[in-house]
Amino acid sequence: MHIKEVTCPRCGKISVVDGGLYEIGTIRLRCTHCGFYFEPPDSPRSKTVAQVTNANVPITIWEPEETA
Repeated sequence: MHIKEVTCPRCGKISVVDGGLYEIGTIRLRCTHCGFYFEPPDSPRSKTVAQVTNANVPITIWEPEETA
C-alpha cells in the first residue's frame, strides 16, 4: 500500500489516504479532520476499482448518506 496526502477542499487540512483510492479518482475520500466526503480533484483516474482491489469479482462501492 502506498499513501497519498490530500487537502480537504472544505477545511484545507491535509489527510493521509490510500494511494490506490486516490488513483481511482471516482471514490469519495473522507477528510479525517472535518468528515467531509470529496473526490480528489487532481487524481489521475488511472486505475479501476478492480485493479486497486485485485479482485476478480464485481465490487460495489458503498456511499454513505449525506449529512446536513
